[in-house]
Order: sequence, then structure tokens, then C-alpha cells
Amino acid sequence: MTAPSPWRRRASLWLPVALWLGVIVLMSTDLASQTGTETSFLDFLRPWWPGLASVLEGAPWREVAGVVVRKAGHTCEYGILALLSLRAVRGGTRLRGRAAWVAVLVFCAVVASGDELNQATVASRTGSAVDVGIDVLGAALALGIAYSVRRRRAKRSVA
Repeated sequence: MTAPSPWRRRASLWLPVALWLGVIVLMSTDLASQTGTETSFLDFLRPWWPGLASVLEGAPWREVAGVVVRKAGHTCEYGILALLSLRAVRGGTRLRGRAAWVAVLVFCAVVASGDELNQATVASRTGSAVDVGIDVLGAALALGIAYSVRRRRAKRSVA
């Protein structure tokens, strides 16, 4: 069996990153606005727990819950981007160790900044420096977890 071509190898590493960037762009549209996510969540909840959905419908803390869910979404979204990017950087560049981790974190910060600038141009969205911070925090948390898992595995293989 022949080894995959360098082009195919690069595509297998970077295509998931590009596709996830597409998800991030999609989530920057009206689709993931506060109004859109609250409505979608209630529409999802209604068939499963109609009583809970009706309680949440007019609840004053609904907006707070929506913000918490949306900020958690930011954290997860950029955590996934960081992990996919780390995989691509480690497999498709000469960067290793701390340089790879820093490059991924800087990449995520640049994407987050561009994402928020884009959201500032969408009528139902706002760009926010706080969201950039939450995005970078999500990326850093994912990288930290990946680092911990990698160290734990390395210790087990030595022992």
C-alpha cells in the first residue's frame, strides 16, 4: 500500500479546521443571535417538556440563562477550533511543543477577533471584546486539557 500524497495528508489535517471555521461563520449570522437561540431552544424543548417550556417562556431569568448557554457555546466552539488546529499544526508544520500551542492560541484569538468584527456588521448581533476573551479562554481551556491528557498518557507509557 502506498503512502498518502502530501496534498491528501495536508487536506486531512486542515479540512476539519476549515469546516469548523465555516461553522463559526454560520454561528455569526442571525441564526445564533440571542433572539434566534432563545426561540430555537424553546421550540426544541416544547415537545419534550411542554411544562418546562411554558414556565421558561415568560421567566425573567430566561435572558440570563440564554446568555450563560450562549457564552458556554463560545467556549466550546473555540475549544473545538483549538483542538482541531493543534492537530493540524502538529501534523502539518514543523512547530512542536510550546511553539505549536502558542501558534494555535494566537490563531484562535485572531479568528475570534475577526468573528466579533464580523458580528458588529450584522444587525441582530454585536461585536464584543468580552466575547473575544471568552473565545480565547475556551481555546486555552481545551489546550490545557489536551496538555494534561498528553502528560498523563506519557507518564503511563513510561511506568
